[in-house]
Amino acid sequence: MSADQLGYYDKAYQLSLYPNTIFTSVITSAIQPVFSSYQNDLNKIKRGYLELSRILANFGIPLSVFCFFLVMK
Repeated sequence: MSADQLGYYDKAYQLSLYPNTIFTSVITSAIQPVFSSYQNDLNKIKRGYLELSRILANFGIPLSVFCFFLVMK
């Protein structure tokens, strides 16, 4: 690959990761104080983490499928 192509690839890759990076930092800074109050109750932290993961997956998977088919159009 030429230097131009590698540059475009790198920018596209960074752009694809940008929403995840921003969203993760927001979620982490909001959830960490909540979970820290339950630091001795690992089962509650586990249930909370799994519930949050389920909610995000229920939102993210359909959105990803929608975006995939939107681009393939």
